[in-house]
Amino acid sequence: MKAMIVFASALGNSKKIAEVIGSRLKIDVHNVRSISAPKMADTIIIVGGIYGGKSKKELKEFVNLLDSTKVRSIAVITSSGAGERRTTPSEIAELIRARKINILGELNIRGRAFIFPTGHPNETDLKMATEWVEKIIKA
Repeated sequence: MKAMIVFASALGNSKKIAEVIGSRLKIDVHNVRSISAPKMADTIIIVGGIYGGKSKKELKEFVNLLDSTKVRSIAVITSSGAGERRTTPSEIAELIRARKINILGELNIRGRAFIFPTGHPNETDLKMATEWVEKIIKA
């Protein structure tokens, strides 16, 4: 199975999450700013923050470039001050659904809330995210 991780990060939370998952599971990690839409991928794990209820513009642009005939499925990991308390789907998840690409799920992780340090994502968060991705890509 060909999997890849694509992230966008303003505060470093999403980058940290993406790089830890990539390192632990041996999956290539790409900053969305340095990659165009993939020609073919079984699974893309998109990692991005939620800022004031919104996803980063460059992640939305990336999703809009995806070809549903070349990408089998996508999993979304978001980080925000609300973390797992956030229950509404991210804009990224909604865009994926609108593009008729299979969405495997969305995991919400607590992150730093702008100037308010929360101590997240911590090792427990990173382990949870890694295990979630591992389960998804093996399914």
